[in-house]
Amino acid sequence: MRDALITALTVLLVLMAGFSISTWHRLRRLSRSSAGGEKGDGLRPRGDGGGRADSVSTAPGPAAERPALPPRLGVRPVEPFEKLADRLEAALDPEYRERLQRRVLAKRPGWTEERFETAFFELKRYFLMNLVLGRVPMFSDEADEVWHEMLMFTRDYQSFCDRLAGTFIHHAPHDARTPMPEEKAWFDWVYTQLFLLMPWSGRMWNGFFRFPLGQERVRRLHEASDEALLETMFNGPLAARDSDVRQAIDVLIRQAREHAAAAASGGVSGPDGEREKAGIAGGFDLSHVAAAFVAYSLLDPDGVGARMEPYVPDEMKPKYASDGDGGVPFVVADSPSDRTDVSSDAGGGAGGDGGAGGDGGSACGSGCGSGCGGGCGS
Repeated sequence: MRDALITALTVLLVLMAGFSISTWHRLRRLSRSSAGGEKGDGLRPRGDGGGRADSVSTAPGPAAERPALPPRLGVRPVEPFEKLADRLEAALDPEYRERLQRRVLAKRPGWTEERFETAFFELKRYFLMNLVLGRVPMFSDEADEVWHEMLMFTRDYQSFCDRLAGTFIHHAPHDARTPMPEEKAWFDWVYTQLFLLMPWSGRMWNGFFRFPLGQERVRRLHEASDEALLETMFNGPLAARDSDVRQAIDVLIRQAREHAAAAASGGVSGPDGEREKAGIAGGFDLSHVAAAFVAYSLLDPDGVGARMEPYVPDEMKPKYASDGDGGVPFVVADSPSDRTDVSSDAGGGAGGDGGAGGDGGSACGSGCGSGCGGGCGS
């Protein structure tokens, strides 16, 4: 009886030991598998013991850090500007924006999420400028690329335009890169009145205040009536039916008159104290600097670029590639409108989807208002 009991206990201990060893091996395999998989099974990704798979993972990698974007498109704290910025953000369907980002990044492997964010941010600013100007040359290749992709979602783009402007914002590409220096000067003035400049703005829009406003344009800003300016230099058709747009244009007209009057009197403030850095996500407020820009456009048009150099923060000065264009901003597209614009001193008309004469900036553009013409292209 005693021998049988000892034999039974011995067998039980052996079985328990075997179970423990088998369990240990199973647990070890599970542990290795969770860290990357066992070698040689040909089914699971192979690991290096540290949790990193050797095969290509389909999971998205870590997202690049997004740029710090200010609220309300970084418009200056002026109520009519803020209303238009709020309207634009509300007009954009979040799902449309996400599809747009995926399409842009899929078609442009060299683009990062940050590059898309900044280009789309500036494109939205461009759309806001269309509300007050009606026809805006496009001086940014990057923003224009995002615009092209927006147009591929035809129904979403139509809905966005309807909610924003009540009409379609057309895209009219230029067959060739068209130099439009005076239009770029007017773009710069309006842009700096509406927005704080962000660290990437100078690169995106090829710098600011490098070409003079035409002297005829400055004189008209000083002497013409508000209604004449509204119809010839701003988006009169939209302002007639949209009180928010009219209020924003009225602010711009008052500011333009002040700058033009100061220029006509020969007064120019020095750069000290005129360059103000705003505390909103690192933006620069150059709205007051624009007064000196208007004055130098009238008093020393050939020297505007050099005169404005001390006023503009280094972050806003683009670094040009050695492509032989000397940093000239070119128009790549346009937003055609049916209004009649002031003519440039070079003799070229600024209305429609054609380019102004002379050397300098070039663009593609857009337009919104009543009965806009043009079309879209890629």
